Amino acid sequence: MTARSFVETMSEKCTIESLFIFALVFGWCLAVAPQSHAVLITHNGAQVQADDFEDDTAGNNPSSPPWHGKSGTTLNTTIQVADSNPAAAQGANYLVFDRAQAGGLEGRGYIDGFGTLNSGTVGASFMLYVPSTNNVSLTNSAEGKIGLGPSLSGGLFLAVGQEDSSGQFSIDYFHGGHAVWEDSTVTYAYDRWQRWDMTVDISTGNATLAVDGTSANFNIGRLNFDVSRFELEGGWAYTGPHNKLYVDAVPEPSCLLLLAVALLSSTTVLRCRRIRFKIGKPAHQFAY
Repeated sequence: MTARSFVETMSEKCTIESLFIFALVFGWCLAVAPQSHAVLITHNGAQVQADDFEDDTAGNNPSSPPWHGKSGTTLNTTIQVADSNPAAAQGANYLVFDRAQAGGLEGRGYIDGFGTLNSGTVGASFMLYVPSTNNVSLTNSAEGKIGLGPSLSGGLFLAVGQEDSSGQFSIDYFHGGHAVWEDSTVTYAYDRWQRWDMTVDISTGNATLAVDGTSANFNIGRLNFDVSRFELEGGWAYTGPHNKLYVDAVPEPSCLLLLAVALLSSTTVLRCRRIRFKIGKPAHQFAY
């Protein structure tokens, strides 16, 4: 075998090896990477409910079940799927909660379908967009509420701003023992999608909240409660513009995995090039 033919054989072998590794890891990514979910509900870290709205039609209500209006009523036009203004954080569709009045059913709903959880840790992950057009001129008037429970009487409930006069961009939680809203110290921003992750331990009341990675731990002052739904609602606008919350999917982790695939493939190609460089020597240096 000549040095030239040896180099060509080794180069071809490395190319095949690189393609094989790429295909293998890419297939693994597709197999294990979780789907994106607008609202992902977990129990002890395992998924129990999710929806990404991608099978729904913009301008219509989300699928019911698993979505319901406040107090189990039929969904109305203030809870609808949208696909623009703003653009979705993930995929094409997201959900809008649009509330104009204090009472009634406007912009208030929940997702269920995972039974009643009465032990362990329950969590929710989602993307949230709070528009700067919301009416926040009144003290102690949240721009929206988010909760794991069945109601404020049990579970982890959050207020998006101003429930305890702690500030426009504060996120408050309801403390069952004190019967008041308290500042979580985590804040939110306007006019951009942010990732929210919240968990609560049913046995202890210990809770966590993270918004775009900024997190806090606190205790909600209640324990041994039930969680049977995940609720969202726009805040009471009193007068002026309606208060809205937009909810969408958390971007898929598979994007990071595919990046790892590319890096791995690049590493393989570079290794092949190093082999090719090393074997590109005069013929008398090869031993056959």
